[in-house]
This record gives sequence, structure tokens and C-alpha cells, in this order.
Amino acid sequence: MLIVFFLILLRSAPFEIAMILARLLVRTYAAFVPAGRFQLYKAAQRLGSRRFRAKDYLDHAAFNLVVMARMGTGFSRRLTERVLIEGEESIRRLKESKKSAVVATFHYGPWELLAETFARKGYPVAALVGRQSMRIFEGYLAALRRRAGLRTITDLNTASRVLRNGMFLAVLLDKTRRAKTQAWGLPYSDYNVSVIPQRLAKKTGSSLIPVMCRFRNRRLEVTIGSPTKDLREFFMPFFQEAPFEWLVWGE
Repeated sequence: MLIVFFLILLRSAPFEIAMILARLLVRTYAAFVPAGRFQLYKAAQRLGSRRFRAKDYLDHAAFNLVVMARMGTGFSRRLTERVLIEGEESIRRLKESKKSAVVATFHYGPWELLAETFARKGYPVAALVGRQSMRIFEGYLAALRRRAGLRTITDLNTASRVLRNGMFLAVLLDKTRRAKTQAWGLPYSDYNVSVIPQRLAKKTGSSLIPVMCRFRNRRLEVTIGSPTKDLREFFMPFFQEAPFEWLVWGE
């Protein structure tokens, strides 16, 4: 219940106040939750204490949290209307051919705006998501995502069915406790990623398209790879640029 209340505050408060609240939450998390402390340690170890500034990492995370809370609002609509998209031809060709694709991404950047961007561009999109332990939180997130034009799916059979019906299906590559994984070495040597996107694409005969987003120069930027692009090669530049922006969510 407290999480939902906090998200409502971030959604409704003036942006500057929402950022102050989000920074407080993220810094508290990083200070007191073992997974958060581990991520900061890994970042400093990988980048070196002189290059890594924990404050920058935490501020990026706070911004992404505020954006997530505001999906489906005028704020997110303005961002998606001004979005810069690189590689849109990959999904445009699939839509024109009435084919589907598994859209693979990470908890990186303002990722919740990816669905809103796809929906605004006219691409039918759903997302495979895990069930939350708190039902009220799960219901609130689902309501936000519906406002953004996203259908949420929680089981692999339904995921396969919507792919065969021509929808684009977003699936996260983040390592989780439930997902079987394989080693990638991004952003650090012992990090594994989920194999669900690859297996879903193979099972349904769908294309597998890597996608990432970030906020730069006061604009949302979305980069879409081709179905033939090597996944590790596609994602590497993003993690080299900001290797620990959201990966704590996948631990």
C-alpha cells in the first residue's frame, strides 16, 4: 500500500518535488537494501572510484522512477510526441507484413515509455511481466500500463498466442530469480541474462528485436535494432555509457 501511495505522489506532485521524493527513496534503498549496496559496490569496482559517482547513478534512477509513475499522462505524452527513434524501419516492415516480434530490452532508462511510444506510433504492443507479491501494487501498475496503451501478460502460453496474432511483445532480458539465464558479461563479467525472449521468438517463429531507450538533451531517444543484429553487440554501447542505471531491478 505504501508503494502505491508513493507512486501516486510521484505522479501528481510538481516535477521538482517528485524528483526530491524519488531521490530520497532511491538513496534510502541504496543505503539500507543489500541489493542496492551491492550494485553501488559493483559500479565502483568496475569503473573505479574516480570515474564512478554514486550520486549520478542514483539521480538517474530517481528520474526513471518519476517517469514510470507518470506514464499515460500529459507529461509522458509530450515526451513520446517528441521522441527520436533510430531504426524504426525494422518494426515498420514487420507491421506492414503483418508479422510480430519479441521486443527485448532491459530495465534501463525510462523503459516504461517504450510501450507508450510503440502504442502512439500505431504498433500493437503487449508485455510479459511477472506477478507482484502485493495485489494492490500489481493492480495499480496494470492500470498505469493500460493508460499507456500496453496490455500486460503474465504467462508464456498467452505470450505465445499474442505473438502468433501479430502483436509486438516486450520481454525483459534482466536476470531474475525465476528466469533461466545465460552468461553475457554485461555490464560485468558475472552478469547473466534471461533466455525467455530468445526461446519465445524461436517457439513462435517471431523476429527478435533489441530495443533500448534513454533520456538525453531533454528528449526521449529510442534505438531499435534489426532482427539480425547480435544482441550482445547491440546492448554493449548502452552499458558502456551507463552500466548500472537500472540493473539492480534484475538482481
